[in-house]
Amino acid sequence: MKKLTPIFGFLVFLALLVSCNSDASEGIFRQISQTTTPSGIVYTRLLGIDSPYLYFQTNEGVYRIASSSTNASTQLVASEKYDPLEEGSGLIKGVAYAASNDKLYVLKNFTDSFYRYDSDGTNRAKIIVSDTYTSTNLSTYTINNLYSNSMLVLEGQDGSSNAGYDIAAYDGATVTEIVGFSSIDISGYGLDNFLMQTTRQDDATAPIIISFADSSDSDTPAYLHYLVDPSGKKNLISDINDVRLANFYYDGSNLYILTYEGKLYFYNTVDSTSETDITGKILLKDSSQDYNANAFFYPVPNTAGTALNLVSKYSTKASSLYVFSVDTGTNTLSGTASISKGYAEYLDASNIVSALETTTSTTSVPNLIVATRKNGMFEITIDIDSANLNTSLNGTSSVSEDYTF
Repeated sequence: MKKLTPIFGFLVFLALLVSCNSDASEGIFRQISQTTTPSGIVYTRLLGIDSPYLYFQTNEGVYRIASSSTNASTQLVASEKYDPLEEGSGLIKGVAYAASNDKLYVLKNFTDSFYRYDSDGTNRAKIIVSDTYTSTNLSTYTINNLYSNSMLVLEGQDGSSNAGYDIAAYDGATVTEIVGFSSIDISGYGLDNFLMQTTRQDDATAPIIISFADSSDSDTPAYLHYLVDPSGKKNLISDINDVRLANFYYDGSNLYILTYEGKLYFYNTVDSTSETDITGKILLKDSSQDYNANAFFYPVPNTAGTALNLVSKYSTKASSLYVFSVDTGTNTLSGTASISKGYAEYLDASNIVSALETTTSTTSVPNLIVATRKNGMFEITIDIDSANLNTSLNGTSSVSEDYTF
């Protein structure tokens, strides 16, 4: 009987493996077979494509690579331990690549640590915001963060010592105020999230959503969410203040919002260039899935213009891509789908951190570079008329670290 015990234990182990793999899109065997993990690469975000280079950030610094993954990448700025004797050292807190002037902007994690570099990482220059910046809102401020769309969030106080925030733009020479949030707007609230639309995180002209959270210790905090247009307008989304937002898609009129809890809301006829409150939310779907801030949330309109497929990725690494399909004629949900084939073949076992459309991408043939946390970068194409179908015909995906742009 004792001799049978190891055999019995092995059989139990096999049974557990099989049960874990009962969902072919999320099982252990699929993760092993479908994912390649490049050793030592931890991607943080994609910063921009400016032919022939792709700029990106990892946990070790800022890099660029020319044309395709067959070439070697070059480190431009290191993310390293701060050394008070070495100017420019420190961990990277925020970074942007500006194709408009071929410059890198880098914020390190210590006081007065904002720098501009040439695109090859040379000619570092320290930037003092107050040299060119005038705030209509804050009398004193510090840089809270720099984002990949070349926007800065400044945190400080007004002349009466009330807390406030500014969103400002940096163009390589001048810091300019976009909008300010005074104590009238956000009294009792602190910065929560800064959301940029998927594949538009390098676009200084694209609207963003900034969120503030109630600073009390309440178990059910309240939130203030503002849609901000870079032209200098802000719109409070006033009827959605009880949830955190994961991402959004805005086409200039229709606004789709995805929450942390997986709810998809729709707002019709939104004008981001006015400063009126946004109301009239319509709940399209409660997926009951968890998402993180700046979750992958990519819009794919069909050829006829009658449907919009919003392709998303849960916060769980081993999860299929999830598509919300919207009938744009009736502004209603026409269906949902879990996708693990075609363009999702490898991404359903990876944490997506960032994505960019390539230089060959078009509305009719979307072509994306998708960076994952620890599983490398992939190149995918999506068939716009079958983006919500779980079939190999819905598009294509390269294997890990096999891409061109």
